[in-house]
This record gives sequence, C-alpha cells and structure tokens, in this order.
Amino acid sequence: MRPIRLEIEAFGPYDRKTVIDFDRLGSGLFLVTGETGSGKTMIFDAMTYALFGVTSGGRRGPETLHSDFVDGKPYVIFEFIHDGDEYRVERSPPYMAVGRNGTMTRRNPTSELYKNGQCLCSRNGDVDKAVKDVLGMDSDQWNQISMIAQGEFMKLLDAKSADRSEILGRLFGTGAFTAMQARLTEMYDEKKAELESRRKGLEVEASNAEWSSGTAPEGTALEDVAAALRSQDESDRLLLPTLSQKADDAFREYEEAQRRVAMAENDSRDFDELAKARGRLERIEERDEEMRRKSDLAALVTRSAEVMGVRNERDVYARLLEESQGKLDGSNAELASLTEKMEALRPEEEAIPKEQETLEAMGKEEAKLSDRLEASVIAARTRSELDGEQDAIASADASLQSIAADIAAADDRLREFSESIATLTESSAGIDACRRDIQSIDRMIADNMAGQEEVSREARLTAEAESLRTRLKAQEWEYRALEREKADVYSRMRLSKAGALAANLEEGKPCPVCGSVHHPAPASVPERVPTDEDLRLLEERVSQAKTAADATLNDISTKSGMAEGIRSSMVKKVDVPWKEMREHLSRERSGLLEEKGRLVADLERMTAGEESLKTLRAGMSGLESRRDGLIKRQKEAERDKQEAEKRASGLKERLESSLKKSEGEEEDAIRKKLESNRRSQDELRRHIADVTGRMSYLSERKAAVTQAISSESDNLRRCQTDLKTKAEQTASMLSQIGLDESELDVLKGYDAAALQNEVRSHETEKAGAIGEISMLEGRLEGKSVPDMESIKAAADESLALMRSTQDGKRALEGRISRNAAVLKSLEKDMPDLERLRSEAEDLRMLSDAANGRVPGSSKVPFDQYIQTVYFDSILKMANVRLGEMSDGRYELVRRTEGDKRSQSALDLEVMDNYTGLKRNVRSLSGGESFKAALSLALGLSDMVQYTSGGLRVETLFIDEGFGSLDSESLEQAIGVLERLSEGDMMVGVISHVDLFKERLGKKICVTKKKNGGSTAEVRID
Repeated sequence: MRPIRLEIEAFGPYDRKTVIDFDRLGSGLFLVTGETGSGKTMIFDAMTYALFGVTSGGRRGPETLHSDFVDGKPYVIFEFIHDGDEYRVERSPPYMAVGRNGTMTRRNPTSELYKNGQCLCSRNGDVDKAVKDVLGMDSDQWNQISMIAQGEFMKLLDAKSADRSEILGRLFGTGAFTAMQARLTEMYDEKKAELESRRKGLEVEASNAEWSSGTAPEGTALEDVAAALRSQDESDRLLLPTLSQKADDAFREYEEAQRRVAMAENDSRDFDELAKARGRLERIEERDEEMRRKSDLAALVTRSAEVMGVRNERDVYARLLEESQGKLDGSNAELASLTEKMEALRPEEEAIPKEQETLEAMGKEEAKLSDRLEASVIAARTRSELDGEQDAIASADASLQSIAADIAAADDRLREFSESIATLTESSAGIDACRRDIQSIDRMIADNMAGQEEVSREARLTAEAESLRTRLKAQEWEYRALEREKADVYSRMRLSKAGALAANLEEGKPCPVCGSVHHPAPASVPERVPTDEDLRLLEERVSQAKTAADATLNDISTKSGMAEGIRSSMVKKVDVPWKEMREHLSRERSGLLEEKGRLVADLERMTAGEESLKTLRAGMSGLESRRDGLIKRQKEAERDKQEAEKRASGLKERLESSLKKSEGEEEDAIRKKLESNRRSQDELRRHIADVTGRMSYLSERKAAVTQAISSESDNLRRCQTDLKTKAEQTASMLSQIGLDESELDVLKGYDAAALQNEVRSHETEKAGAIGEISMLEGRLEGKSVPDMESIKAAADESLALMRSTQDGKRALEGRISRNAAVLKSLEKDMPDLERLRSEAEDLRMLSDAANGRVPGSSKVPFDQYIQTVYFDSILKMANVRLGEMSDGRYELVRRTEGDKRSQSALDLEVMDNYTGLKRNVRSLSGGESFKAALSLALGLSDMVQYTSGGLRVETLFIDEGFGSLDSESLEQAIGVLERLSEGDMMVGVISHVDLFKERLGKKICVTKKKNGGSTAEVRID
C-alpha cells in the first residue's frame, strides 16, 4: 500500500480543509515536523482512521476527532494505490451538531470505499471488512508493521512474559493452541466428573440392597458388597418355595370364609327388608278413607272448571273496557297539545327560504377563501424551496472551483508521468494487464471448479434422499404392521383374563364382577394367550420401528434441505436455471481455459519491462482514473447547478403567481376568516334542520293520534257487547250445576289432576308393598336369622393369616428381585469404573503437559512454546538492525533458563558482547533502550510480513522517540532507516531532532495558526 493523497477538514486541530500530497514525497525517507501539539501525530491518526475506523495505537476514541475550532462536519479522504489499483476511502467520525430545534444532536459515523472510481461499499462494517481484505491486515497488524505509534514499540521491549505472549498470540494466531490447552483441561475435568458421578451412582445403587439379619457386609467396598449379595441371594431362593406354599393355603381358607360371610349378609339383609315392608303396608292402609274423599272432590273440580273459564273471560272483557276508555281520553288530550305546538312553530318554518339564500352566499365566500388559502400555502412552501435551491447553487459554485483546482493539479502530474514514460522502452507494455487478466481467469476457473463440485454434491444428496424415501416407505409399512399386531395382542390378553375368570363360575353362585348368580354365556380362553414378556418385546419392536422411521425422515429432511440450499445458492450466484447449470459450468470452464491459454501465449511473447516503467504506468493509470473521476464530478456539479438555476427560475414564477392569488394576505389571517365562515354555515344549517325536523315530527304525530282515536272508539263498542254476552253465559252455567260464585271460588284452589294422581299413587304403592312381602317370604322360607358376629370373626382370622403369609412372601420376593438388580448393575458397571480411572489419568497427564504443569519440568504452556519459535525469529531480524546501531555491542536474546515454578519462556535479556555477559533489558540506558526497542519493532514488522502470506509493506511510519539518542547513535539510526527505505519503500518519521531536519529534504511541515488551528504542507528542499 502506497499513500497518494490525504484530505482532512474539521478533524483534530485541522479546522479548515488540509490536503497532503504523498505523491510529491515519492519513495525514501521523509520527516514530519512541527511544534509540540501542532497535530503531527494526527496525520497518522487520520490515515489509520480512514482505513480501519480507529486511531493509531487506539489512543484516541473516534468521538474525540471532531475539531474544537469549527462546528462543521469532520471528515477524512485517503487515496492510496495497492496492487496496481487506486482506492479512495471517505470517512466521517461521530460528532455533535445543532439540530433543527436548536438542540445538540449526535451525528453517526459514515464510510465509503471506492476502487478505480467505482463505489464498492458504503456501510461502516462493510468498509472495515473490505479494507482488511484488500490490505491483508487488520488494525493490530497495521500498528505493528506499518504505523508504529509513539511509545508503542517500547511496550514489546519492556513487557512481562505474559503480556508479550498476549501480543505475539494476537499477531501470529496461536489462539488455536491456547484453545487446545483449555480443551484438554476441560476434557480432564469432564472425565473426572464422569468418574466421580459413576462411582457415586454405584454407591447409591449398592445402598439400595436389602439385607437379612446378620448378612450385611462389614466394609463399603463395592467388591465386598457384591460378594455378600451373591451369598444372601442363594439362601433367599432356598427359603422362597416354603413361604409360597403357606401363602397359597392361607389364601384358599380366606376365600371360603369370605363366601360364608357373603351368604350370611344376604340372608340378614332379606330379614331386615321383610320387616320394613310389613311396616310400610300398615301405614299405607291407614290412608285408604282419605283417598276415597279426594277421589270424589276431583270429580266435582272437573265439572266446575268449564264455568270458571267462562267467568274469567267475562272479567277480562270488563278490564279491557276500562282500559279502552282510558286510552281514548289520553289520545284526545294529546291531539289538542300537538295542534297548539304546530301553530307556535309556524313563523320559524316560514323564515327558512330566506335563511337558505344566506347559506348559499356564505358557501361562495368559503370557496374564494379556500382558493386564497391554498395560494398562500403554496407561496410559503415555494419561498422555502427557493431558498434551498439558492443554497445548492452556491454550494455547486464552491465545488466547481475546488474540482477545477484538483483537475489542474492532476493535469500537471499527468504531463510529468508522460514525459517520464516516453523515455523508457515500450517492451514492457501490457504485462501488468495481462498478468492481472491471467490471475482473474485463475480465480474464475477456481470458482467454476467449486461450482461443479457443488453440482456434484447436490446430485449426491438428491440421490441419497431418494434412496432414503424408499427405505422410509418400507419402515412405515413395518411400523403399521407392528401396531396392528400389538392391538391384536392387547385384545387376546383381555379375552384370556375374562376367560380365566369365567372358568371358575358356578351356576347359582354370584359372579365376583357383576354379582349375578346366572351365567348364560361365559367367556372362553383363546387358543394362544400372549404373555407379558411377548407384549414387552412387541412394544420394543414398535418403538424401534418408529425410531428408525423418524431417523430416516430426519435424514431425508436434512439432505433435501442441503440440496435445496445448494440449488438456491448456485442459481442466485450464477443466474442460470438449475437444469442448465452443469452444462453452463462445463462450457464456461472450456472458455476460461481457452482464454487463459491465449493470455499465457501473449505474456510469453512480451518482454519483461523495467520495474520503474511498471510503477510509472500504474501511477499514471491511477491518476488518469482520478482525473476522469474529477471531470465526471465537474460535469455532475455543472449539471446540478444548471438544474438548480432552472428550478429556482420556475420557483420564482410560482411564488409571484401564488402571492397574487392570495392578495398578499398571510395564511393565518385567511385561515381564521375561513374557519369563521364555516362555523356560521354550520350553525345556520343546524337551525334549518332543527325547525324542519320538529315540524315534520309534530305533523306525523298528529296524524297518528287521530288514527288511534278512531281505532280505540271501535274497540270500546266491541268490548261492551262481549261483556254483556259472557255475563249472561256465566249465570246460566252456575244454575245448571247448582253452585253460586262464592262456592265456585272455593273449588278454584283445587287441582283435579293432582288429586287423581295422588289417589293412583296410593294404590300403586300399596300393591308394591304387598308384592315385596310375598317375594321375601318365599326367599326366606325355612331359614333363620344368621349370627353375623361369629361368622365375621372367623373371616377376620383367615384374612390376618393370609396377609401375614402374603406379606412375608412378597417381602422375600422383593428382596430377591431388588438385590438381583443391584448385583447385576454392580457386575455390569464396575469394569467401566476402572476404565474411567485410566482415561482420567491419561487426560490429566496430557493437560498438565500442555499447560506447563508437569512437576519438575519447565512451566511453559504449549502455545507459549510455539510463540518462542516466532520470537526467536523476530530477535534474529531485530539483531541485524541493533548490531548496526550499537556497533555490534548488543544482541537481544531470549532467556532459556528461567524459574521452573513460573512461566517465563518469553523473558528477554540483552547480551553485551563487550563483557560477554547477559543482563536485564531494563539495565540499558534511555538511548540504548530506544535503539533496542526500534530494532525489535522493525524485526516484528518483518516477521509479520513473512508470516502473512508474503504481505509486502511499501510504507512505514514511525512516531517520535529519537530525542534520547546521541549524535553518533542518531547517525546510526538514520542510516538504518535510509537503508530500510531503499528502493520503493516510503518511510515517514515524526521527530523534533535537528539532525533529521538537516539530513532530510522531504518534509511535511505542520504549523499552528493564531486562531488555534493547524495547517500542513509538503516541502521538498
């Protein structure tokens, strides 16, 4: 990377636009000079911020870069050449500016990157990544190999071993070894935790064992527990058959006792029910006479019901007659009130035509005011737009002046390039372009081959997914068949249980499930009854079949998704339909190989040009691109100015027309008149609508009331006629049944149907009691009341005996089963415990070795051991420069005999060849420390280049530190830097030392201004 031009404004102390032309400095050593605090280091900070968005050494934050002397927008523009291409980076750091409402507002940082005049990206993160990809280094590497900031190179010399390890690890990427060390430690901790967990698990499992009296082992060792369990299991299994026989005998005695209790309870219940039924019959017969009286009353109530209905109709007509007379009186009163209200409203109704004329005049006035308001609004907006266009015209004029000056400078530089190129041979023409074309073709061929590999991978994945789909169909068929088989097994097991129960049924004895003593259709046992083990094995097969199908489905989804991702990515990247992809890539590769062959043949025909000619042509190409860009910007600025002037002319005409239409009146005044007019119209409209609505309502209501009076008069006459008819009919029917109205009212309180139901219910209840007594007497014929107390006592004794024997049997079976499971688990897992102990010990030894924790050995971790290889190479390169600057007296050496209790593999010493002794670097004087630190920094820069894929550094900047050297040491340091800058290398130094000012004719001079700002210019003495 070689800088071309740096432009900064409102940036640090540079309040005004400042341009530094690095092209004028060319190759070699140059000086940056100026007063303390004038802004020399800010030039390096500006370049670093333009490239990486941070300052050199990270000493300043981006928020501090805005100049304190101006309020304008801070920015930096940095142009440089890299690999024959010209790049331009434009950045603006965050800053505070006055917003529209007068308050301070934070402006966010912005970034743009251009390559040969074309914009590559314009987002901060994208620009950071693109610059890193172009240069092949990040900000940390830049600060170590190109921009050695003030005091930075002293850090590596004075750092402790651990701090130096962090610096070297970051630069040379030894983090993978650090991660390996951490992973080994983590693996050891995991294995140790697994071992402890497995051991505790087995101890918990062993604690689950159940011991008989006197058989528990004395120790807690797992081997002792297993031996004791084997001995007890043998004795328990010999005792089990005797306990089983006792339990079976007790169970059969218990069943017989329960049968006797059930029969006695049935007889006892029957005797109780017979006594209750006889008492209930006696109570029912006591109500026979009462039921006969209620039957006679029900007949009389039935005959009087018809008379009551006619009398009720008579009473209804009397009430309706009274209500109709009341409604007629009310309607006549309302009619008189409505007539009075309509007469009072008549004058307001007659005034409505005149009010409507007034409303129409106000509407016309509203339209005029609306037109004037619109014209006034347009005038205000047009005046604002006109001000903006005039500002744009002024800005375009300033931009045109700046661009014209830049074009003139570029023309002068192009003439210099043309004169230099004319003196050189033309034999090297076209070599760089041809090589770039070949490199571009190689990258395209690599991309093509990668694309063909992706196509092949997609075909593989698709075929595998299709094969898996065939397998899935077979797995699904197997799963469904197993499900059907499992359902059949469940069904047969249920039938077998019902058949086994039915096999013990006896006619006349109750079923233990439903209690019935009759068994007309008992269930039968199927021919083959599955066992619980059969069912368990079948369920395992079903589960395995489902798991296999699910796994196959997941594989299909994964492979199909990967294939679809490849297709989508390739179609998007190549922009060719997928079905044509393979043929397209094949044709493309053939074409690329043919084109590469042609270019290689052309390159072989060309002769190698001189290195200087290549550099001049690259520089001229970049300069021409920059000039073309400037001309393009000039034309764009002229076009913008013309368009702005044209828009301004149109805006002026529109402003005059709008002012004329608005009659010169302000928007607020017109708006107030318009709102007043609209309020008056709304009030008048509401008044007209109110009068019209009220009159319409009164008219409609009057017509409705008149109609109601006529209808109600007719209804009154009908009610009078119906009332007379029903009164006569009621008197006639009472006479026929021999009752008067007072007796009829008494009967109205009775319900004939309820009385009849009560009589029928009595008769049914009596018949039921008689039948129940007859049935119970027949069932108990020849039987006596049982002695339940003695029968239940015998049953309780058999139950206690059965439970005791069953509990003993279950306890022994449980102990045998539990201990067998514990013993099986111990015998299975104890060998794994020893394996885990061995694996944990192996991992501990690996972790200790990698992390420098082996007792009696050097405490050097593996990552630091790798760093010593890089550090030794750095010291070899540094000692070449240190030897020159110290007349061969000093060499930097890594201390190899350190304290084995600490990690000190990167500790640094200095060898004094005059005395033959090594000593601490801190014993060096100030000047000697600076030479050692500068040599170490240059050695580190060389090493980073060699380990970064052949990264070539064309520019080096060193900030201060030479003031501590005497004149002889300073001459030696300058000699080293001059030899470093031989060829195309550009080396810039910040220093106040007079010898630099005398020796170096190329300078960037930084000057403080009286107002507190600074300026910078390039001077060639």
